[in-house]
Amino acid sequence: MLWSPFEKYHYIIEDDIAYIISKGDNPHALMPLASKENWAQGIAFLEDLYCEDKDKCKIAYASEDFKNYIEDTFPHRYNCKTNRDFYDYLYSGNDLRKLRGRNFSSKRNHINGFMSEFGDRYEFRSLTEDDFPKCREMLSDWKSDKIEKNDIDHKYLRKQFLATGLNNLLNNYKNLDYKISGIFVDNHLEGFTIGSLLQHNIAQIHVEKANFSIRGIYQVLNQKFLQTEFPKVKYVNREDDAGVEGLRRAKKSYNPLTMIKKFDIHLRTDENEYFNSFK
Repeated sequence: MLWSPFEKYHYIIEDDIAYIISKGDNPHALMPLASKENWAQGIAFLEDLYCEDKDKCKIAYASEDFKNYIEDTFPHRYNCKTNRDFYDYLYSGNDLRKLRGRNFSSKRNHINGFMSEFGDRYEFRSLTEDDFPKCREMLSDWKSDKIEKNDIDHKYLRKQFLATGLNNLLNNYKNLDYKISGIFVDNHLEGFTIGSLLQHNIAQIHVEKANFSIRGIYQVLNQKFLQTEFPKVKYVNREDDAGVEGLRRAKKSYNPLTMIKKFDIHLRTDENEYFNSFK
């Protein structure tokens, strides 16, 4: 839903296996959505799908477990390469809810700055569909601000794909199992965030958008969302940084426990030599 405007995703379901195929600027498939014992069947299906143009047979954003399976089951048939831009950041839930210790002193300072200026003027709460027009208005302002600052070079901001994807999430609220909360300052929505349970003890944060000119708003939004909606999860997955330098700095600054590796996996068109680069 979120990335389909950019990736142009399509799906196929066959023999209880789901395939998600991108027809965007970087054609690829995701790893087959199936139990591990059916991975071989899924891989064969994808090879057949790309049989006329095997150099485009690419599985992107694959897990390390899937990569290991490929290398063990089909030695020398595929090339596997890590993709640092799409490593997920995994954090301690307690760390992000409490922000204790020296490593989080700057986060607490930003929160204190926000509270000092807006402590009696802000409201944090769960959002309902009645609030979604405010979210869309904020997204429209965000798009305009990006254009005015000429900050549209990154591929995920071209033609405001991300804003379109966010609207997809809002439009399909009733069909998707996610939490959404926002911060109001002087009764005006200045930030919102969307997250869901990835597993019973892992929350996944999909979206954070806020007025970056308000000091501390992102730190408050992050902490209160976890305290309110995910008070007991052991881990928080804040997804990847997509290679955006500012986003990478911000995610590193929250001291992740580990990075969850992602891999690009290419079918070798010539089994006598490896590719030297990946598309």
